[in-house]
Amino acid sequence: MDKGLSPSGAMDALELSRLNLMLGNDPNSAGLEATLMTPKIQFLKDTLFAMSGASSPILAKAGDILESFTMASGVRTYFAFSGGIDSEVVLGSRATDIRNGIGGLNRGKKLAAGDEIALLPAPHTEANTSSIETSSFSAINRIHSAPDSNACNSGALHSGSTLYVTSVPQYRDLTDEACATFVNSEYTVSTASDRMGIRFDGPTLAFADGKDGNIITDGLAPGAIQVTPSGQPILMNVDAQTTGGYAKPFWLASVSKRKVAQLRPGDKVRFVLIKTADAVSLFREEVSSILSKG
Repeated sequence: MDKGLSPSGAMDALELSRLNLMLGNDPNSAGLEATLMTPKIQFLKDTLFAMSGASSPILAKAGDILESFTMASGVRTYFAFSGGIDSEVVLGSRATDIRNGIGGLNRGKKLAAGDEIALLPAPHTEANTSSIETSSFSAINRIHSAPDSNACNSGALHSGSTLYVTSVPQYRDLTDEACATFVNSEYTVSTASDRMGIRFDGPTLAFADGKDGNIITDGLAPGAIQVTPSGQPILMNVDAQTTGGYAKPFWLASVSKRKVAQLRPGDKVRFVLIKTADAVSLFREEVSSILSKG
């Protein structure tokens, strides 16, 4: 962000870290993110990998093919490979920033049919790798759905698409009634949503006297929830711009980012307002749980 570029990377960074840890990789190793449909992958050599929906690493033999499938639920599936993907390092990151056209295997472009992916050296010796419990490769080819992705009311964690948010000083740009409406209403994920931001359709939020949603441009980061002059909220994602001129009354709690990564257009969500300290505690608990399983 300090270079004027979005952070980019995985929408569900914790899921990719979990898969990397499963393989003994550095949790920040580069992997693959697939949207709605997974890629068809042919392995050119014996490869240990992990993917969303599988409970243990998978050993693919040279010549094995992982068939493509359309996700029955959610939006994104992740793949990590022993050693991590050997992509170009730009500003300290191996991520592909498609919006700005930098990084990755194809200089900021999506992977295309026929692309070959090189891997970095595996973190385990051959002997150690053989001791890792692996899933049946043939069984993995039968996985046809993405995994489950992990509001002034109670702060209890609800099932379904409930997103935790905290309030920030610009909430004063909204009326008290608008704040209450935001956390007591159902919103629908708009079709005009992507890795840059998720637009929500729902009740219009009114601005306080003298406010119209426009502000002097200031810093912006993933997790900010802008409210445009139209009165509709936009949640900024990992490919968001670094500055913005709309009011940001709320901020997404990090513990809800995994759920956001799996939202589809048409999904219904409700926002739950919690204290910042509670948001920090919930996120620490989630990270600790993932690290303990890694």
